[in-house]
Amino acid sequence: MIQIRSASSSVEAEMIKSILVNGDIYCELWDEHAGSMFPTATFEKGIRVMVRNKDSEKAKNLIEHFERK
Repeated sequence: MIQIRSASSSVEAEMIKSILVNGDIYCELWDEHAGSMFPTATFEKGIRVMVRNKDSEKAKNLIEHFERK
């Protein structure tokens, strides 16, 4: 797995995950619950959006496509 993005909130992370899943890309959110135990942890590192290495370029392109709209 490789990190393709860091989200500053769970809402942002879930939106990115939704875009990827709808594009047939497997995605995991790492450190999603870190903020509940250590509130500053999520803001420092963010929620890491992870995909398989082989899907990283496709995932980045898909997210960029949605950001341009």
